[in-house]
Amino acid sequence: MGLGALMALGQPASLAAAGATGAVAILVATPLLGRASAVLALAGNLVLLYGFANVGIRAGDVAIPLTEVLLVAALLWALRGFRGPAGRRAVGWWAAFLGLGLAHLALAFPTYGVLAVRDFLIVLEASFLIVAYRLGGEGWPWLVRWLRWVYLACALYFAAYPAREWLAALSPVVGIQRDVPLLGQYAGAGPAAIAGFFFMALLRPFGRWSLAVAGLFLAELAMFQGRGDYLAFLTAAGLVLSGAGRGGRRGRVRLALAGALFAASFVAALVLPLAPAGRLGPVSPEFYAEHVATLLGREGPGAGTIRDRLEWARYTVGLVIDDPYHLLTGVGYGPSLTGGFQVRGGVPVRQPHNDYLETFARTGIAGLACFVGLLAAVFLPVLRAARRAPADDARFLWWIVTAMVPYLIIAAAQPLLAFPYGTVPLFTLGGIGLAVVDRVAVTRIHESSYSGDYANHMPR
Repeated sequence: MGLGALMALGQPASLAAAGATGAVAILVATPLLGRASAVLALAGNLVLLYGFANVGIRAGDVAIPLTEVLLVAALLWALRGFRGPAGRRAVGWWAAFLGLGLAHLALAFPTYGVLAVRDFLIVLEASFLIVAYRLGGEGWPWLVRWLRWVYLACALYFAAYPAREWLAALSPVVGIQRDVPLLGQYAGAGPAAIAGFFFMALLRPFGRWSLAVAGLFLAELAMFQGRGDYLAFLTAAGLVLSGAGRGGRRGRVRLALAGALFAASFVAALVLPLAPAGRLGPVSPEFYAEHVATLLGREGPGAGTIRDRLEWARYTVGLVIDDPYHLLTGVGYGPSLTGGFQVRGGVPVRQPHNDYLETFARTGIAGLACFVGLLAAVFLPVLRAARRAPADDARFLWWIVTAMVPYLIIAAAQPLLAFPYGTVPLFTLGGIGLAVVDRVAVTRIHESSYSGDYANHMPR
């Protein structure tokens, strides 16, 4: 894995050694290798974001992202039977999505080559669902102990956001998709920060100090200034506050979040005055009022990006409806969905900044049905189980819900799931949640066996 990173940094002499190492790793596929590969993939995509998405192995015109290398090693470890119904149902949707994607890739690759492969990666990276189910089957307490350091690293790295240009100037350059600095790339930081906030607020891995880290995440969200982030954060908090149960041990989940929101807001209020400015403008109430108003069609910061998205969406929909055949099968992998639009510097924009619309355009109604079915098969069982699980499991499952919500919402306004920093966290955390759902269901059945009350505890 380290050799793969060296290759991305321009060390061609290590290609043979990297290939040999990879072959041995695949053949051995030890539990340690599989678990470490899954952990590294999640940590890299949460912390380094778009920078990590550009790390990999390059040999001539062939570029293999490090995320996919790690996925192969992790899959060989994780391919086992799925004992619970929630896991099996999600894997069925994943298999349908994968089969359809492979068919589209086979048709598009002779014409579009690497571009077709790039569009297919969302399907391939959904395989982290299987890896994560195996991780979650080993229990979640050890994951919390490990993830606390990952999210602490996120909080510290995200705090350097105002110095991103300085970080980029010092950083090595990586270039699997395009040449960019490894550090200073904060695309996709909003969903990771939201997940980090709720991780600290609900699970308190550092005790009372967790609230300080949660406050730091809240301040960072204010600096990122993303309209989708505002909506995702409020939606996630609303789900927990309205659905965590009444009274008893489960009611403490709601109280824990309410207290964390108050304490974190206090910390954020202390930290924000130190920030020179946010992504689009000053960190002030006036800015956020104007920014949110752009969603209603008013002029303000970032209003132009809304107009661009509407134009891309119209163009993409036009590609599909111009041919009735495309409604069923889509236009396939490879073609641009924005009419050749380019941003400053000549960087092409190939997606309409809506992952659901892109999936529909590329794979038609059939592909969109598989994609939405997969997301629902992952998210809904976790949400239902969070409402009924015992206190400790409920806190963990509510965190999984709040961690998935920002990815699901922001994917409608950004090409978030077109990159591994979106797909890997979404499907990894979702897969872990499904494993906990199935384990909790089995535990409840075993406990009910003493009273003979099986029917009321069967998973639905």
